[in-house]
Amino acid sequence: MTSAPAISLRCPSCDALAPEDAVFCETCGARLVSVPGMARGTGTAEEFAEVWTRFAALLVDWVLVWLSFTFILTFLTGTGMVVAVFAPGVYFWLGNSLGGTFGKRISGLAVVDEAGNPPGLARGLVRYLVSIVSAVAVYVGYLWMIWDGKKQTWHDKAAGTYVVRRRRPASTASHDRR
Repeated sequence: MTSAPAISLRCPSCDALAPEDAVFCETCGARLVSVPGMARGTGTAEEFAEVWTRFAALLVDWVLVWLSFTFILTFLTGTGMVVAVFAPGVYFWLGNSLGGTFGKRISGLAVVDEAGNPPGLARGLVRYLVSIVSAVAVYVGYLWMIWDGKKQTWHDKAAGTYVVRRRRPASTASHDRR
């Protein structure tokens, strides 16, 4: 006789029941996060980032990259193609390794692994390199998130990462209004 898994969590986003070992809500996709001093799943919710939010973050990053690295550094320092080719790669590699580039952070997004932590340098490098493949394949690798249940692109899948929208707990949000 097999027993059903114990259900002991409630999703902070949609209030659905979830198994204790769940990382994401199967109903709405919100990330079930532990908050110190609280039961798991009752604190902040992280939901998978939507396509347009991720696109806006990427657009901010590319404007930043091309304005700062390509234009300013290339023309002011005379380093030419070295900066234009390698600096953007380093920016995206390190930014995503640490949990999100500037564009993602100002958009309220974060890159996390299955445990909710920043992916680190190795996964960040895999994510960056496969993002090039995602783009070269007529951006199908980026668009894959439209059909994927966890909103993962090819580079997210290869690196074992997720892009999530961070939301503050309700108690923090209400304190900010005072």
